[in-house]
Amino acid sequence: MADIAGDSETLLSSRESYSRARLDQLVLGLNQLRSLQGVGNICIYATGSFGRLEASEHSDLDLFFVQTSDEAADPIGRIDKTLVDADVIRLAREQGFPEFSRDGEFLEVHQLGAILAHLGGQEDDFRNYFTARLLLLLESRSVYADPVYGRALKRLVEAYYRDYQDHEMDFRPVFLANDIVRFWKTLCLNYEHRRNRPTDDQFTRAKSHLKNLETEVQQNADLLFRLGLGRCARDWTRP
Repeated sequence: MADIAGDSETLLSSRESYSRARLDQLVLGLNQLRSLQGVGNICIYATGSFGRLEASEHSDLDLFFVQTSDEAADPIGRIDKTLVDADVIRLAREQGFPEFSRDGEFLEVHQLGAILAHLGGQEDDFRNYFTARLLLLLESRSVYADPVYGRALKRLVEAYYRDYQDHEMDFRPVFLANDIVRFWKTLCLNYEHRRNRPTDDQFTRAKSHLKNLETEVQQNADLLFRLGLGRCARDWTRP
């Protein structure tokens, strides 16, 4: 049993070192993209195995873009977004990352103001706001514009804790807990949906089984950890 634990610790340590090195490389590249430098108040964060620092050479690169245009800058236009997409895709290829999933379908800029305005609403799922914000909370790593990323994360936590000021003695983050449980259940449903499409490809099957293990372990761990946000709510909500 001790040998198994030691091997697991060594593997996780190796994955973390690999993930950090690859993310550092990505950060350097993104900071040199001229198309991004002309866009105000935008941040990029990695999620998935890179966000959890568990990536291997076979791991996909999952990136999310969030812009806080309601703070100052205008929302990014279609032409500027096309230029950003082209540069990011080219950079990822040059650095040896796998192609973005679904032909780059998820390379979309989400406006933080819209995410907060539709929190719990009908467009929350339809426009992928729910996934963007839960991944931001649970397993994100900033890879571009750390200050914007930090402000976005702080404003999101404050939205979940907006009733804390008047209920300091008895406040419970029920809304946040429900969203995390809902997100975990969604991942489980998505996994079962993929299982309904059997494949004979050994690599695809192994990747599917690994994803199942990640879902069971990581999301339960995240649930327990993130509920501890209640202990530090005062740090987020007070000036």
